[in-house]
Amino acid sequence: DDMVQELMSRNVQFDGVIAGDDFQAFAAINFLTHAGINVPSDVAVAGFNNVPLSDFYMPALTSVDVNACHLGEKAFEILHERLEKKKRPSSYEFVKTEIIKRKSC
Repeated sequence: DDMVQELMSRNVQFDGVIAGDDFQAFAAINFLTHAGINVPSDVAVAGFNNVPLSDFYMPALTSVDVNACHLGEKAFEILHERLEKKKRPSSYEFVKTEIIKRKSC
C-alpha cells in the first residue's frame, strides 16, 4: 500500500497493481477501497502465492500460484545433492506456475 499511496500522492494514473505477494495485494486493495477507488473497475489488483485467504477476500484476489510445495521439493533436492556431492554445477529449475483468475482483475 505504500507504493499505491506514493503513486496517488504524485497524481500518477494507473489502472493495475501487481503486488509482490498476496498480503501486499490485500493491503493495496484496502488502501484503494478506503480512498474511494473501486477494485477492479477502476484499478485491477493481483498478487503472488495464492494463499487460501485469496479466495475469501473481497473482492476475491487474482493470484499467481507459484506451486510452493513443488518449489520446496526442488529446493530440497538441489540442497541434498550439493550436500552429498559437495559440489554441484550451478543450474536452474522451472516450476510450473498458474494464474488463478478471480474478481480483483
